[in-house]
Amino acid sequence: YSFTPARRTVSVVKDVADADFVARAESGPSLPFLALPLGGQASPAVMWQTLRDTDDGGLVDAWFDHDAPDYAKNDAVLLWDGRQRREVLYNDVLGCYERRCYDGHDGIDFPYRDPNPATPNVFEPVAIHPAAAGKVAATVSNCAAGDRWCNGGYGNEVIVDHGNGYFTRYAHLAYLGAQPGAQPPRIGAQVEVADTLGVMGSTGNSFGTHLHFAVHRDDGNGRWDGDMRDQPVDPFGWSGAQPDPWAQTTDGVASPWLWLHHPNVEAFLFGSQGATLRDLTGAIRVDIPANALDGTLRLELAPGAPAGPADGAQRSLGRAFALRVLDWYTSDSVVDAVSADAPAPAFNLDEAALAWPATLSIDYGDMDTRHLDMTQAMLRRWDGATQRWLPLPTVIDPATQRALAAFNQLGSFDLQAPLLCPADELEPDDGYFAAAYVARGDTPQRRLLDLADDEDWLRFDAAAGESVAVRVGNVAEGVRLSVAIYGLDGLTRLAAKSGGVGEAVDLLWTPLDEGMYFVRVAPAAGSVTGCEANYTLALE
Repeated sequence: YSFTPARRTVSVVKDVADADFVARAESGPSLPFLALPLGGQASPAVMWQTLRDTDDGGLVDAWFDHDAPDYAKNDAVLLWDGRQRREVLYNDVLGCYERRCYDGHDGIDFPYRDPNPATPNVFEPVAIHPAAAGKVAATVSNCAAGDRWCNGGYGNEVIVDHGNGYFTRYAHLAYLGAQPGAQPPRIGAQVEVADTLGVMGSTGNSFGTHLHFAVHRDDGNGRWDGDMRDQPVDPFGWSGAQPDPWAQTTDGVASPWLWLHHPNVEAFLFGSQGATLRDLTGAIRVDIPANALDGTLRLELAPGAPAGPADGAQRSLGRAFALRVLDWYTSDSVVDAVSADAPAPAFNLDEAALAWPATLSIDYGDMDTRHLDMTQAMLRRWDGATQRWLPLPTVIDPATQRALAAFNQLGSFDLQAPLLCPADELEPDDGYFAAAYVARGDTPQRRLLDLADDEDWLRFDAAAGESVAVRVGNVAEGVRLSVAIYGLDGLTRLAAKSGGVGEAVDLLWTPLDEGMYFVRVAPAAGSVTGCEANYTLALE
């Protein structure tokens, strides 16, 4: 049997005793086997940095939804950390909440990243590789760009059978093989992680060039029967405190951790000696002094704190983590807390108090701080009683790009800072994958360009042969704008126009095909930027 979360064993402390659990008979525990499908074996640190949200400096812009990964909408997104996002809807088409996408998704998405930033605006193919060795179980290679519902919306794809009860899916490919016209991988062919399955694209029901990567559990017959029979699972597993709702459904299956490297770090703490924990990336360090916690216990540092969203204009720098007790072997205080005479636990182990303050340091980089005011950055701890992030006295060292603080309670922590320009609430939206939706006739959006390399992206629907006018007006003094329209892949520029300093820009364009398109607004040469560098945008 396996338990959810997996760290809970048969020996439990009082706060999780008498809890119901669901057991499923299986052939044995699943062994992690997945590498990155974007090519090559990565170190644990690089792999974990990549497997973060794009807002956190990673390469994932859509996650597996445990509420029901069948594309049904229930106005919420439930990630593997167990926290349901249902506030602040910012993408009504896909159903993205609290800057996490998207409602009903059955896999994870990796958006296009330019492999050669030295040649901007030049699309360079991104090869897709098997996440592990296996045999090709199925392929689709006849989907043309713009045929939205080809292959049920998945477009060109390859399915790989790994022979361990799991299939992996690589969808929305531009074409199969290493180059256009190449023979697609044949059914039954053995593939290795160095092989090229295809090239990242935007075929099928895709909004912007990306890889849809999904993992499916074999229904037991050893062959690919489609996603209705071989059900999707989350390769990140499930670490919520509550049972995984997808695993409890009639058709759903349990999601184990399947990536080769696990980001959680454990350490034994002998109270008289203290302990130091570091995360895989080396960005987070926790020093617990001697005698801060009594007895012998096992601690876990787990990236991605399953706590609430940042308050107000605060943004996370992508360094959230939880520091919690896994097992407390000997401790007079715990014995008292779980004694038979106690009507309820005396304290919450996940927020256990320290007798002496511990210290925390978090390193950050330039990409982490885009659009943020680091002069007001603060380390915060999630308070379970008030359901709020509480600030910790924090020292920010801009020279070393390090934040330092002391704390006296375990729990969830995050480094947060407000926007440079609080009026620019849609930041960060520096790519097509973060584009907000705008419709014809909507009230003009008020936007601004806070940085010299800032980009504002929006998306809109258009009909074939029906002209669209992108009107950018009320341009602030000293601001010079470049406006461009991009195709469904988010990479192909279809029309562009620049204005003079302080001048409005009207870009009139007629699409040849019906579909979704993108608008990119950026500062042109000679433009000023900052919180006063504002403009309005409307579609007619």
